[in-house]
Amino acid sequence: MKEQNYMAKNLRSYKELRKLTMKEFAIELGIPLSTLRTVLKAGNTTLHTAIQISRRLGISLDMLTSDRDFPDKLFFMDQMQRTASWFASLPAEKKDVFAKLVTDMWTMVINSELNRENEND
Repeated sequence: MKEQNYMAKNLRSYKELRKLTMKEFAIELGIPLSTLRTVLKAGNTTLHTAIQISRRLGISLDMLTSDRDFPDKLFFMDQMQRTASWFASLPAEKKDVFAKLVTDMWTMVINSELNRENEND
C-alpha cells in the first residue's frame, strides 16, 4: 500500500472513531471540506496541509502517513482517554481502592512473566 493511502485510511479511522461528520472533521483539522474530501479519497495533499493535519491531531506526520497500525493505536489511545476520564470522576477513596487493585494486578502479571522466564532458563 502506498503511503498516501495510509494517510487516507488513518484519517478515515480517526473520523469514524470520533463519530465526526465531514464538516466537523474539516473544521477540527482547519482545512476546507473540499480538501478533506480529496485527502480521504486518495490520500493526496500538499506537505503544508499534511503537516497542519498532523499538528491538529497531535500526532507525528510519520504516524499519519505511514503507520499501518495507526487505527489500532488510535483505538487504544481512545480507550485510555476514556478510562482516565472515568478515573478522574471517581471520589478520592474509590480512586485509592482502584489504584491498589490495578497495582496488585500488574504485580501478578509481572511475577507471572518472571516465573515463566525462569522456567525457560
